[in-house]
Amino acid sequence: MNPRLLLTVFLAACHPVASGPAADDRPAQADALRPEPTFDLSSLRRRLSRQYTGTLPHASGAVVVAVASGATDVVLGFGARSAEDRETPDENTAFGIGSLTKVMTGVALADAVEQGLVSLDDEAQRFLPDVTVPRYDDHPVRLGHLATYSSGLPWMPTNWVERDKGPYSDAMWREFLSGYALPHAPGDGFEYGNVGFGMLGFALAAREHVPLGELLRARVFGRLGMQHTWFFDERPEGADVAHGYDDKGSPVPLRSDTPFFPGCCALESTAHDLLAFLRAHWDESTPAELRRALDMALLPRRKGEGAYAGQEVGLGWFMADGLATKSGLMKGFRTGIALDRAGRRAAVVLAADARFPSEVLAVQALRALAVEQDAPGTTAPVHE
Repeated sequence: MNPRLLLTVFLAACHPVASGPAADDRPAQADALRPEPTFDLSSLRRRLSRQYTGTLPHASGAVVVAVASGATDVVLGFGARSAEDRETPDENTAFGIGSLTKVMTGVALADAVEQGLVSLDDEAQRFLPDVTVPRYDDHPVRLGHLATYSSGLPWMPTNWVERDKGPYSDAMWREFLSGYALPHAPGDGFEYGNVGFGMLGFALAAREHVPLGELLRARVFGRLGMQHTWFFDERPEGADVAHGYDDKGSPVPLRSDTPFFPGCCALESTAHDLLAFLRAHWDESTPAELRRALDMALLPRRKGEGAYAGQEVGLGWFMADGLATKSGLMKGFRTGIALDRAGRRAAVVLAADARFPSEVLAVQALRALAVEQDAPGTTAPVHE
């Protein structure tokens, strides 16, 4: 999903509404202040609240909008956690984050490269001897292809079945791989999809002989204090999780089944944890080895195509105009993150509504933060 394209379309159709938030949409504030901020937090909160109110379509479920500048966080919650729990979501409310998972898997790959455990040029087949990874003539799929959407593998397996029609099995996965013909040599084309990152997750977990969730906790989450990030089948009992709404506005039951492709789109996380992840890109306290992995994941490695034309592709990330962005969509949830590493600022938007344009609002929130920092007291329009 191209954030710049979506922003253009969204701004053409969107306008601020005249009325203020409804009672259940009043923001809950959870500001973690470390050094004294250099901008007006109250003004920033008002600006972010106006942006949320003016975002169309309005969300049926919970929404959390969060920004970080240096060591300062501002988190606003809107709506209710669920139909039964009318409490406002906060920085510790978990949401399904969909394809933001790909960025985490990309960082885990970069960390393995930094440790000398793998190379981006390693063939995926090397780590997956029990399946047949497709080739194009004598051109193999390599780990770097999987992480940059350039392997030639499709959006989903051609024999995929939705979970309400039965489980997707290992036998079906093997059947798909053995019969799939890559449309081009790996590295020569671009197709955004889930299969490549699903395979990458399999390869990394097989290399370490541990489940992918355990690997991510050891390599990324644990080192950054991300204690509320997990795959949905690993959700702790009693966890504070927002309940989502699908693209028709209907409530969606929380998933707890075992995801077949955990490396692509099966994590749940919170604004607190995602801000910790994004802040690690500039925080001097980030472990040096992990900081190098974060930097490696952001290195441009190819050009995007189609809806992603004009963007550079990292390991899971997309970059344009000085920003790194990623969107996430799964049934009941839509999310977006935006990182301005040079400016030491970031934004997270988590929505329990598949219709809410979180990736657009994340870019807007980052711009609102920049306005408050660089031109305090201005009355720039909500949708700059």
